[in-house]
Amino acid sequence: MMRLSFERAYEAVTDDGQFLNILDEVAATIDAKGYAAGWAAHGLIESMFAIKNDWSADMITDYHTNHAPSDPWAAAVFSAGNFGTFQNLSQLVPDKKFGASELYNELLRPGGDDTFYAAGLTMPLPDGAAGGVTFYRGRRQGGFDTDAMKALHEIEADLARLVSLKARLHGQSLAGSHWREAVSRLATPAFVLNAEMALVDYNAAAEVILALGRGLTLRRGRLMATFPASHVELESACNAALNGKIGGLSAVRVTCGNIERRFTVLALPNLGGGQRVLLLGDQPEAVGRTQGDLLRLRYRLSPAEATLMCALASGASPQEQALEREVSIETVRTQYRSAVRKMDCKSLTDAIIAVRRILVLAT
Repeated sequence: MMRLSFERAYEAVTDDGQFLNILDEVAATIDAKGYAAGWAAHGLIESMFAIKNDWSADMITDYHTNHAPSDPWAAAVFSAGNFGTFQNLSQLVPDKKFGASELYNELLRPGGDDTFYAAGLTMPLPDGAAGGVTFYRGRRQGGFDTDAMKALHEIEADLARLVSLKARLHGQSLAGSHWREAVSRLATPAFVLNAEMALVDYNAAAEVILALGRGLTLRRGRLMATFPASHVELESACNAALNGKIGGLSAVRVTCGNIERRFTVLALPNLGGGQRVLLLGDQPEAVGRTQGDLLRLRYRLSPAEATLMCALASGASPQEQALEREVSIETVRTQYRSAVRKMDCKSLTDAIIAVRRILVLAT
């Protein structure tokens, strides 16, 4: 099995093509049909940054939307917590159990993919995230034998460091692009600030407010309220959000001439380091797409989890959502349980209350 020099490892971190070449070499050595390297948060695979398999683009989207929460291999790996070493996943998930899983019967087989065996390496990252790489064999190939696992163990230390770095970089890039996309899609004014209240990002509606220079303005890169009393309230709300003490101080009022604007204040996760705050102007009239975007920003919910929680907060039942989305009730339960965990709530009822309150402005 090859060894990675410092120079080649550096090139692989900075060059996606070199990274894929290394994974191709490993796959060829152990007779794997494909592989996937990805980034996960709170036990859920949220993004793949390298993949070579019999998966179409639609299958990848379907996986993240409907099957990631019920992936038996991912669940077993995170439950075992045996990080930093390659594991034969057939030892964690018996073949009979995998053969009966939704992942295999509702995604892989209908998509013409005979993937049935896997060997995976997972590394913990900051803030509950993780990075990993998994190599696959088809059902007709048979599982990974002792020689294949020995070859993987010989390179796992080098590969663990490499994949960990790639996953951290990908997570930071994902967080940044996710913010930009979500903030730009909000119809209401949205500002993203750091802990010093310096402006990190904003959307078109917020740009109009800054252009007018009334109510909110920029001074040396920091967002300021033009009236002292409003600025004191703004700073207090941002500090409360950053320190987890938002409580009843969930909104601030900013006077803009004859108009009084209200802004919801939310703390945002930031995998790239440092703290972030979202200021969202005005209250949407109903639970919908804007709230789904906010849920994804605030709690790092997947698109499917955010959509589901919005629907449940609007009065839909889990059974109705299963029928509407054409998935099993167990898939729906897995998704809302994952959302409840990410939102740090004790029950689904608490999570629904949090969803309903996330955009409620103080009166």
